[in-house]
Amino acid sequence: MKTKAASAWIWLAVLLLAAATALLLPVRQRQRELLASAIGQARELETVRAEIERARLELPPTAEVRQLRLENAALPKLRNEVRQLRERREQQARETLQQLANARERLLSEKQELNDLQTRAVCIKNLEEIDSAKHQWAAVNQESSGARVMMDQLAGFFPNGTVPVCAAGGHYSVNRIGAPPVCSVSGHALP
Repeated sequence: MKTKAASAWIWLAVLLLAAATALLLPVRQRQRELLASAIGQARELETVRAEIERARLELPPTAEVRQLRLENAALPKLRNEVRQLRERREQQARETLQQLANARERLLSEKQELNDLQTRAVCIKNLEEIDSAKHQWAAVNQESSGARVMMDQLAGFFPNGTVPVCAAGGHYSVNRIGAPPVCSVSGHALP
């Protein structure tokens, strides 16, 4: 039952990771499109500026040229607006990337917590097997509460004759008959 709950939590975390990734992909794509658009506009402005400068050098200052210069007086203002827009977009992109990084860190942390929960569940199952093996050993050997027992004495009472091992690298202490077995990893204990 506990492993089913742990498995359900793992699948829930996987679904949450998939949903977060699906939600963040369109935002990232929109940012790329906006950035590409801003770069294109900046290139167009630079091209226009270069053409105007070249025309200014080639043409003598006539009344028409003076008129064009007056009409183009707004160009620095437009450049400033483009620069401000670019800075705003870059700031928004940085904020969005920071939000994505924070969400990723949160999801990785939750994934680690789920992995730790699964490891803890396996260890608790092992402790239950050790406790069951102790009871079987005590019944077979007609031992009462308080009798000493060692792990190698219980080897034949485990499924497949295999002594359980803590997945987190902990060490099991069998303890006397009547006392529950324990693991050296904090939080890995029978309820």
